[in-house]
Amino acid sequence: MSYISIKNLNFGYDKKRIFNDININIEKGSLVALTSSNSSGKTSLLNIIYGNIITERTIFINNVELNQNNVENFQRKVTFFTPCIKFYSKTVLDELLLELGADNIINKNKIKKILQEFNMIKYIDKSPLCLSYIETQKLNLVKAILKKSEILLIDNIFSYFDKYSKIEFIGLIKKYQIDNGLTVVYATNDLNDIVFCDKVIMINSAHVLYDGPVDKIYLNEKLLKESKINIPVLNELMDKLKLYDIINENVCTINEMVDEICK
Repeated sequence: MSYISIKNLNFGYDKKRIFNDININIEKGSLVALTSSNSSGKTSLLNIIYGNIITERTIFINNVELNQNNVENFQRKVTFFTPCIKFYSKTVLDELLLELGADNIINKNKIKKILQEFNMIKYIDKSPLCLSYIETQKLNLVKAILKKSEILLIDNIFSYFDKYSKIEFIGLIKKYQIDNGLTVVYATNDLNDIVFCDKVIMINSAHVLYDGPVDKIYLNEKLLKESKINIPVLNELMDKLKLYDIINENVCTINEMVDEICK
């Protein structure tokens, strides 16, 4: 059943058309990648879903229209990840206690437990301003978990992540998404980021170019060229191996490619 529905969305800035009558459905508890080339509307769409930009009769959350009257209540259930995050407390512990509403032993122990899981317990008494960029994003994820967010919206935060930190962070999101039934939508223009996703929504030229499973997008070279997104290195390798008859033409996934090579 669709949890986030976007219906007949038309939107633009000045004379530039960003979205032209697009329709998108996102199921509850799914992890969805929103991908396109640069400046194709990913950030705008996340802001529309979050309610920073109100569009009439186009955004529905659990069949309820998002509007000026209910947007504040809705935003309490959402955590929006952006490259710029603001913190308001002297210590990491104080910042996290804001999400739980009370300074007591039970809440402090809950915070300590999750900080240990995130390998961040050493920062508990330090200022959030002393954290690295990656650590601030981790802290924002901890805040989302503590306040029991139902939706995570993630807007191109991985630019300053190294390869291994990115894999670790996406793995943490995936774990808590599965354990808590979170609905996650994250914007990226790097197809290497979509491996963990349940589906991919690709936008180009104000339209939805693709809305479907991850594996099929890698196999559609025409679609990838039309989207103007770089093909991941492993998929380029797969194509070359097929060209030289090193692997079978029917190989579709990275795991199948490895199995075929190891025969």
